Amino acid sequence: MNANRIIGGNHGLPVEANGKTVKKLSKNTLVNARSCLYAIMAHLNNPPIWMPSYLCESLLHEDYNVKFYDVDRSLTIDESFLTEIKPSEAVLVIDYFGFTQDRKIYERIKEKKCFSIEDASQSLLSDRDTTPDFTIYSLTKCLGLPDGGMIEARNSSFDVEVLPSPNNFVESATNFRRKRAEFDRGENDDWYSFYMAHKKLAVPIGPYAMSDLSKNLYESYDQPEIISRTRENYAHLQKHLDPIKQLVEGIAPIGFPILHENRDTLLDLLIENNIYPPIHWRLRQVPKSFLDSHWFSERQITLPCDHRYNLEDMERIIKCVLHS
Repeated sequence: MNANRIIGGNHGLPVEANGKTVKKLSKNTLVNARSCLYAIMAHLNNPPIWMPSYLCESLLHEDYNVKFYDVDRSLTIDESFLTEIKPSEAVLVIDYFGFTQDRKIYERIKEKKCFSIEDASQSLLSDRDTTPDFTIYSLTKCLGLPDGGMIEARNSSFDVEVLPSPNNFVESATNFRRKRAEFDRGENDDWYSFYMAHKKLAVPIGPYAMSDLSKNLYESYDQPEIISRTRENYAHLQKHLDPIKQLVEGIAPIGFPILHENRDTLLDLLIENNIYPPIHWRLRQVPKSFLDSHWFSERQITLPCDHRYNLEDMERIIKCVLHS
């Protein structure tokens, strides 16, 4: 194994065959998770929507009337906002880093006669029981699919009337993910320029269909193996580093999230060592009055621990973090 190989960054197209799926595709699959939320909001006639103060701000859309509720430094929901919500409003609940929220929140939202939407973009392969009104999944966060989002609805009659898949966007995504897979196999020395070219394209948001290519590729993954290897890597990191969330049964993490007082210095050090961790997330539009969320945003970094990597790779990460 190359001791200096790149750790982190986008996934390449899958090479697995005869996959085993844990999460089956629903009948409502769209181009991405943002389009799933857009379709749900359109179905509900765009009611006011409550969102957590710690979130990926790409969720914020000009068509939405967004109200924020607070989460604390452990990302636990402050439920005091439930006294303010009105019937028929929507509430978005985010599963951070693959860890599902306390399922009781959905019953409390239901008691208020409001619509609950679970954002499971980072928790595709995690276990869950209680069903909110809608659950949104991203199929590209932990898999190398060119596109894909999915909706599960409590009401089985819910059905999105889709528009054709945005071919130019999907073809560009397919190209850079193919190049990344080749790069990881040592077959080329450049994938990043293709990724940056893709980033210049506008992200489609609307009821656009998931591509047939991604639907077929989804079935090629050995999802139990992905869960097992990711959990093994997370557990190894957890022996040496302090995560935001301790690993528990039924959770398939998206990465190993930590807080660091000198986050940007650590980020530079990791990149110098060919380790590319994402930051979830930098807040710019959330009001500064949500102090805990901004405190968290300034310190958060997600260490890669997915199924592409082994314990030797985890040791490289541990060494860098402990020497920062």
